[in-house]
Amino acid sequence: MIKAIIHNAEAVWQHQQNRTNLFVAEGAKNPLYWFCKAYSLVTQQQLQYINENQFHYPCFVARMIIEFDKIFEDNLTAYQNGKATPSKNWGKIFKGLDGGDKNTIPLLQFARAWHSLEKCMHVHIKKDLPICLAAVIEEHYSGKTDIHLLKQDYFAMTRIFHFTAKKIESEILHEFKIPIRFVPDFLHSILLNGYINFHIIRSRKLSWQKAFVLQNAKVN
Repeated sequence: MIKAIIHNAEAVWQHQQNRTNLFVAEGAKNPLYWFCKAYSLVTQQQLQYINENQFHYPCFVARMIIEFDKIFEDNLTAYQNGKATPSKNWGKIFKGLDGGDKNTIPLLQFARAWHSLEKCMHVHIKKDLPICLAAVIEEHYSGKTDIHLLKQDYFAMTRIFHFTAKKIESEILHEFKIPIRFVPDFLHSILLNGYINFHIIRSRKLSWQKAFVLQNAKVN
């Protein structure tokens, strides 16, 4: 059973890679490319952690990979088919995404790409994640006395987001031909780490807390 669940999570990662390629046309990257690429990088590392036995409950992480991706996929599919998205938040994101004028200066193109990535991450982590967490815990782990081990697994992934941000930033800079040497090392470190620590990681902490509020609301 464990192998089957992990296998399904690996299939999700394969799909994520294929999905990312959909947003590259004639060498130009749609704004959704950056989110999809970052998403596939995160999943790839989660699976690597599973294979390295870094989790108490690898099935918990695998189930989260599967269910979390389904939320985005359902919204994306609805949008691509011209239907109303299940989430109004994703509907606003999709309608508001703009690749911008390709003739503008590279730095502005970089800013637009990064801003699009941030908006997608904001919705997926702040809105989708607590709902997914509550559902997975309620269905598979409700009543467990060692729920703190799930929490440890959840927060053990912090390093993944630092790695992913660096990879994506590097690719965006390369895409728009902005030499990273133009950004002082100390400033680069402050900006990147600041975004991860005060936005991504903080949002994930809040999502964990909100998940239990949602779960208790269902029980009561």
